[in-house]
Amino acid sequence: MKVGETFERLIKQIRSRWIASEIVLVYRSIPITTYVTPFSINLFQDSELEIWQKEDHQLHLEKNKAHLNSILSTNQNLLEHEEIVEEPESDKILIKLSDGKGEPLKVKTSKDTILQKLALHYIEQKDLRVGAEKIRIMFDGETLNLKSCLRDLDVDDEDVLEVRVAK
Repeated sequence: MKVGETFERLIKQIRSRWIASEIVLVYRSIPITTYVTPFSINLFQDSELEIWQKEDHQLHLEKNKAHLNSILSTNQNLLEHEEIVEEPESDKILIKLSDGKGEPLKVKTSKDTILQKLALHYIEQKDLRVGAEKIRIMFDGETLNLKSCLRDLDVDDEDVLEVRVAK
């Protein structure tokens, strides 16, 4: 298959060889339509495509959607059940959560804030579809326990915490 050629011929060939006439060709979790080219989706020579029967792919998508909704619900419950206590302004610090790629997320928070709450805030602000267990926060090159609070870690005003998201 050539880089500029669409997937139409390949999809027709696969359909002719499979018992099921309704198949879905998938690359990086995205269904490929007949008019897409390898170049348009950044398909490389060693990349893998998935072939699904349409019904099985629908079930797979629904299962993934349910799983993501479960993660989002758990994260939302953790945020909602976090007790909010008004603290004096002097106890607040400004920290930056940086993934090293763009502008860091600035957060004004208490030194008594636990890192798990910061991880959930980061997930929400960056619109990530992961649970807090996929977030790693580092300070001065050291991976931190998400149950620790900023005060215990000697984090000061304007400090930068590195955020890594596991795949």
